[in-house]
Amino acid sequence: MVQPDAPGPGILEDGLTLTHNFTGVMLSLFMQQFPFCFLMLLGYISGIDPSIENSARTLGANPWIVFRRVMLPLIAPDSRSLSPWSLS
Repeated sequence: MVQPDAPGPGILEDGLTLTHNFTGVMLSLFMQQFPFCFLMLLGYISGIDPSIENSARTLGANPWIVFRRVMLPLIAPDSRSLSPWSLS
């Protein structure tokens, strides 16, 4: 049984206004540019030799370590060059 004076979820009661504010603008810019940045990053990742990742897995690295220590340093230059695109 729900008590009538119990506090509600807050953001859903008042509604989420995304027009004419910073959050709405940033969210719409991100949603607009995300597919472009994703495709550019996907093209860059597909050019990385898969044997590098396989070597790390052979040496006993779990998937998170492979991503953090092998893939992320290889992706970092491209992701830094794409970050201005996501907010332009």
